[in-house]
Amino acid sequence: MCSKYNVPVLVNDRIDVALASGAAGVHIGQSDMPLSIARKLVPPNMIIGVSCGTPEHARKAVDEGADYVGLGSIYGTCTKDVSAPGDTCGIAGVRIMLGVLEGTGVKAVAIGSYLFIARTRRHSSDARVSVGGINSTNLLRTLHGCASPAGHTLHGIAVVSTIMASPDPRAAASRLARTFRAWAAAVSRGPTGFLVTPEQKARYTREGIAAAAAALVDTVRHLRPLVHQVFFHKSLPPLPSPPSLLSLHTLACWG
Repeated sequence: MCSKYNVPVLVNDRIDVALASGAAGVHIGQSDMPLSIARKLVPPNMIIGVSCGTPEHARKAVDEGADYVGLGSIYGTCTKDVSAPGDTCGIAGVRIMLGVLEGTGVKAVAIGSYLFIARTRRHSSDARVSVGGINSTNLLRTLHGCASPAGHTLHGIAVVSTIMASPDPRAAASRLARTFRAWAAAVSRGPTGFLVTPEQKARYTREGIAAAAAALVDTVRHLRPLVHQVFFHKSLPPLPSPPSLLSLHTLACWG
């Protein structure tokens, strides 16, 4: 079925099962067989991924030729036990590890308790995937928050419980796919932060930023989204009377 839709199957931990079933690859953890030995046991075209919990793990896996590495967990999840200290790294931890991988040509894809960074030596481009507790309510902030300081972003997501535990798995998967595709269409790939190319730098002029801000205001006026405005100040103004529409965070500042 997966071959029919051109979806590669990877087996977790068990290299023997991956070989016997003709799977596309295998995923190994830090306590499993070393990558250097696993590579000798599988065909040259078999994908091997490695779980990594620290920047050092990720750097070593990439240096040793892993096709992708898994970083995380990002959040707590019911799919596996991540209760021990250090088992979850959060969005900030993923962002640090992505920074370690900058300049490697590695792209990104997000999963539910790890972030899998795939180096597609055998494919047209590299891919990164994030895992661990990702669902439709935290997907957008995960995608935006995981971006590295240079603007490298994820290139996909993979989840377990948010689909498998849903009463309507197809609807859950479709909701995630729509959110991710809309986000992917709105962001640029590669370095888009403060570390910019000369071509990108030409856009960051006073006139260019003013024009972009005006366009954003026009878009907000047209779409009329619910805007959550939060501000902090040493001396807050008195609560308006009659009260206007305020964010809960702003109300909390008053009281």
